[in-house]
Amino acid sequence: MTDSLRSKVLSGLFWSVAQSWSLKLVSLLLFMVLARVLDPHELGVFAIVMVVLGFVNIFVDQGLSEAIVQRAQISVQQLNTAFLINFTLSLLIFALLWFIAPLIADHLKIVELTAILRVATVGILVSAITFSQQAMLQRNFCYRWLATCALVSTLVSGAAALFFALHGFGVWSLVIQALTASVVSAVMLWFHPQWRFSFDLDFAGVRSLLRYGLNRLLISLIDFANLRYIDIFLVAALGPVALGIYSVGVRIYQALGQALSSAIVGVVHNGFSRVAHDRPRLVAAYYKAFTFTTASVVPLFCLLSAIAPEAIVVLFGSKWAGSADVLRPMAFLGAVQALETYNDIAFKALGKPSISLKIVVFRSVVTFLTLWVMREPSLSSVVYAYVASQIVTIPLTFYLVRRIVGVSLRTLFSHIWRFLTACAIGVTVISLGRHISVVVEMPVLAKLLILSAAGSLSYLGFLAVTARAQLREMLTMVRVRRQPI
Repeated sequence: MTDSLRSKVLSGLFWSVAQSWSLKLVSLLLFMVLARVLDPHELGVFAIVMVVLGFVNIFVDQGLSEAIVQRAQISVQQLNTAFLINFTLSLLIFALLWFIAPLIADHLKIVELTAILRVATVGILVSAITFSQQAMLQRNFCYRWLATCALVSTLVSGAAALFFALHGFGVWSLVIQALTASVVSAVMLWFHPQWRFSFDLDFAGVRSLLRYGLNRLLISLIDFANLRYIDIFLVAALGPVALGIYSVGVRIYQALGQALSSAIVGVVHNGFSRVAHDRPRLVAAYYKAFTFTTASVVPLFCLLSAIAPEAIVVLFGSKWAGSADVLRPMAFLGAVQALETYNDIAFKALGKPSISLKIVVFRSVVTFLTLWVMREPSLSSVVYAYVASQIVTIPLTFYLVRRIVGVSLRTLFSHIWRFLTACAIGVTVISLGRHISVVVEMPVLAKLLILSAAGSLSYLGFLAVTARAQLREMLTMVRVRRQPI
């Protein structure tokens, strides 16, 4: 790799991670404030809107933006054509949603949803204006500007949402936030243009982009079904209030999971891919990455699960106390998913992404059937059923990684059992400590700090006695070393 490209990749990686972490932090802080102003019904109604828009945006994009970034060569004519196709689809979907919004509102028995959905759909048209521009900025490694645009639009739209929420606009403050973010982002992206539209078109040349995009469209639809079906089920079975409580409960889990994913997955995939031709080295790299995550990421999710009741009240307010029943199992799921991620990365590094796709399809079917057969569900039972449907399919991925990659599950367990035991001890200490009379009488913030400290010290104390050598190895792994790309 040339020095110029190496510099661009490293810079792009830095700003991509910086964008992800800063946005997750800012968005979480804004959400914490808004949750104290808005009620579960208002958050639930907006969550419905975001589910609908998230679904239709899959068809608007069609994977074309990723295809533009992925192509070795892209012409101006192809960019013009891709933009025109995307914008035309956006107009059609905007018109379709405008007409079917009353039907969706009637089906869900939410009268105000019609106007809210119609106004929020305008964001699809605004985003379409930036389609090719954003793809070209990514293609040209302009991640610093993309990070700046995302951060500024988040801050400006967040301030707008807070202003209107505090002045009694309710769910409309969230709609204003979404539209403001789209407009600010569009203005800033076009302020630093990488391409300008003209009617110099090439429909034949864009066919290859569409073929690539169709594959990504299928994968995106399957991912959406696996991740968002629970939202649809909740609002259909229990209404917007339950969805609002669920949205607050999963917020920290999602932010933590996405931030860690952005920091880890790309780096590990790169590393696994480089040694994929040497199976013993790939297996050794798998053991190290898996052990490191078990020692560092899994304890974070376990701690979050254990302190869920206190964390929810401190961060979002006492009216959201019911969301702890959502965060507790979802954080546990996050711990399991953090480990399973390496199976997916290993399959892709070996050039077998179809395995991961089949697993996601199977998991989506299991989740759908699990929730579909439920009778008289409650929010808690739905969440636990969803988590169970996700976890029950995970042994299959470890079976496949043993058969295809050559990982020994017994050896893997020998690397991680001390860390898992330490997590169990930490969670137990927190659970028992919560019932001590002195702790019971404490203010909730003090209780959160005491329990977190007790669980963390128990975790570290057990490892200090049983896993000193592994801890030293973990410290060695995180040392910064310059390696050629």
